[in-house]
Amino acid sequence: MLTGNASRYALVLFVLSLVLLSAPDGRASSEDPPGTHRDWGVSWVIRAGGVSGDYGDFLQKGTAWDMSLFKQKGEWRYGVGLMFGSLGWQSPYEHEKEWAHFETFGYASRVFRNDESVRPYLQGRLGIVRIHPRSELFQKAPFEDLASGESPTDAKNGVGLSFIPGLEFDISNGFAVDVSAYVNWFIAGEYNLEDYEGNRPLGDVPNPSSGLEYGARVGATWRPISFDEPVKSASPDTSPLPLASSAKDAWGVTRSPGWAAGEVIMINFGASMFNEYVRQANFNQVSPRSFWANIEEGFTYDDNQFKTNQMIHPFNGSTYFNAGRANGLGFWPSTLYALSGAFIWEAMGETHPMSGNDMVATGIGGVAFGETTYRLSSAVLDNTATGSGRTWREIGGFLIDPVRGFNRFVSGRATRVQGNPSSAYDYRPPRYFTALGVGARITGRGESITDSTQTQAVIDLYINHGSPWENERRKPFDHFDMGVQMNGNDKVPIGRFQIRGDLYSRAFGGEDGEKHAWAVVQHFDYVNNNAYEFGGQSFGLALFSRFRPSARTGIQTRVDVMGTLMAAVNTEYSYVVETPNQERDREYDYGPGAGFSVEAALLRSNRRIFAAAYRAEWINVKNGSVWVPAGNPGSDANHFVEDLWLSLRIPVRGAMSVGLDSSVFFRQSYFSREDFVDTNQRVPQARLYLAWETNR
Repeated sequence: MLTGNASRYALVLFVLSLVLLSAPDGRASSEDPPGTHRDWGVSWVIRAGGVSGDYGDFLQKGTAWDMSLFKQKGEWRYGVGLMFGSLGWQSPYEHEKEWAHFETFGYASRVFRNDESVRPYLQGRLGIVRIHPRSELFQKAPFEDLASGESPTDAKNGVGLSFIPGLEFDISNGFAVDVSAYVNWFIAGEYNLEDYEGNRPLGDVPNPSSGLEYGARVGATWRPISFDEPVKSASPDTSPLPLASSAKDAWGVTRSPGWAAGEVIMINFGASMFNEYVRQANFNQVSPRSFWANIEEGFTYDDNQFKTNQMIHPFNGSTYFNAGRANGLGFWPSTLYALSGAFIWEAMGETHPMSGNDMVATGIGGVAFGETTYRLSSAVLDNTATGSGRTWREIGGFLIDPVRGFNRFVSGRATRVQGNPSSAYDYRPPRYFTALGVGARITGRGESITDSTQTQAVIDLYINHGSPWENERRKPFDHFDMGVQMNGNDKVPIGRFQIRGDLYSRAFGGEDGEKHAWAVVQHFDYVNNNAYEFGGQSFGLALFSRFRPSARTGIQTRVDVMGTLMAAVNTEYSYVVETPNQERDREYDYGPGAGFSVEAALLRSNRRIFAAAYRAEWINVKNGSVWVPAGNPGSDANHFVEDLWLSLRIPVRGAMSVGLDSSVFFRQSYFSREDFVDTNQRVPQARLYLAWETNR
């Protein structure tokens, strides 16, 4: 865990993240280009002040964070937003956890001197209020009767009215500082100040139902430059779009870092509201108080389920990444959005301490997950299509990349008929291979597949996008491969999801049909089934080789060496690890590591007939995690993980073949504590399936 000076480093990261996501659009200048408008804007405001009314009898010092989206019409603004606030306790309960005060609101503002650099305004807003204490003085049930993750206290809903006079001061084109005062009256259902045993910790203090907050606000308002789209003509131009430029990407999307920032923030705080209102969770009563508490504590680690940490968090990271990609940004700028979005969630999206393992899984894993889904959605979309075919393509693109699909819908691109990107690598690369297999999977546990045998249905999808040898362009993920396996009657539907994407590559050789290439590669691994769990985020070097012994026969090989930032693997003794706010025993260990893999495939008439692969990885664990709180009773460990895989495919007719795979997963675990028994785990597996291949 980070303590002392390290908390200051976390604060620096926090500030840099906000600066990155709040920076005005770099295209802004003293004069807007012709055809631009400033109808839409976003604002971020923090406020602090006093409390009176019923809640003022025992609470004080209200703080809140507001964010909103608005549309400007002349001298009026109309907007919607979210407020995350809290009310602190009066003495002698000042050390108790605060009461959360949420509002989902709409507002109207009258802006005076709208064309001037200093603009007074008056704002009125109406909100849906939710009051929810974090303090356990009013716990609704014993902890043992609460479901994992359930809030221990009840919440009350109501309405709120606010009056806000303020001033905006321009500091650049479209970007202004906002300084204002506020009065916020709210009423909610009467809150019972009793615990589940009928005790009244506050004595004779009456049950509250309404309150009044007042004070000052400071923040920023940003109205980004938004370029008007060309008017549709009777005969749409379906010629290829211009090449990407500093203003637009290859799909013709205007580069807008500000809108990407707004989407990242709305994704995070929309998730917080979902957790509060739908999940009734115990970690989402966020406010500036919880933000600061998280920054002070620094990074720890968590006890979440394996699928949450290794799959759901990377998916969340992919939405941050694709907020950048969907708003015209390239791979590397979007990577900063994934990392910043992950950090803002850890610091501001939940009241639990920040999790270092989530930063890696969400920020780094989200990059691989996000760029893969962005590329796959590009392969599905077709701007020239019309009718039902266009509709289904847009639906498919949305399901693969929801952020991009949403942006295409609200911008009108989902229905606009126009050209596709000029470069095939931004659309459908010249070389693309897919294989879909459907069949049965048999697993065992032990020396033989007949030990503890399970038989399940399996669906397997493999995609190879681009070529390591023949790509004419070599931007990040112009070549990647992805494997997804769906298991029937298992603990989770997605049993395997693996990505390997080239970040930088070069080809060499080329005589007598021999070709080689090397690449810097990002690896994403997620394997989760009844028998074992393995996941991680890694980077490494790969060497690709291709040989042609005859006109119809080919041999392809790949060798990888990798360093792992953070890997997770199932183990017998991770339950001894203590985590902050612990609600469950974690069934897997965390740690950095290193490994290598070797693959070879035999091709006949460009179809894979036989393939073999071997991967080995070492994972070093310090008390169940690389972030270790003082006095943790866990065990240091070294895990050695191996995976051996053989595959045979027999062509049947056309693109169809019969496949037979055999694999064995090994894990050898060595623990530092003498009372822990070193472990060997062996999981054999076989698959029989029909496969359909496409290759271009």
